Amino acid sequence: MVGTTEFIKLLAESQLVEPALLDRLRARVAKHGGKVDPRSIAKWLVDKGYLSLWQTRQLLAGHKAFYLGRYRLIDRIGKGGMGVVFKAEHALMQRTVALKVMSHRLLNNPAPWPASSARSNRFRCSTTGTSSRRTTPTASGTPTFW
Repeated sequence: MVGTTEFIKLLAESQLVEPALLDRLRARVAKHGGKVDPRSIAKWLVDKGYLSLWQTRQLLAGHKAFYLGRYRLIDRIGKGGMGVVFKAEHALMQRTVALKVMSHRLLNNPAPWPASSARSNRFRCSTTGTSSRRTTPTASGTPTFW
């Protein structure tokens, strides 16, 4: 777990909260002489709805990357042999989606997963719209598959 100073630094670098909120947090920490448990800051951020529990756990573990392209990662929905599914929000459109990310193991070593394999087809189907699972309705009512 990271300390308070590192937690605030990671939070700033993550770009998950507005600069004004960071200033408020820094002022509160300074007011208490820097002796604030980063877990209490994390709990407050979750309680107030600024961050998800998953995001705060990632920050406390020292992670600061919460964007995948234009999508802000909010939570990890699931994980399996093919990859990970995240709850994410498009940064500009503020549309919540399920974002499916293929595992690095499969991306770096596609040989065990030829195009004709059942697993490869299952992953491809779930990301191209031929699967009925993990859909997110768009404004037009058409499901978006990720």
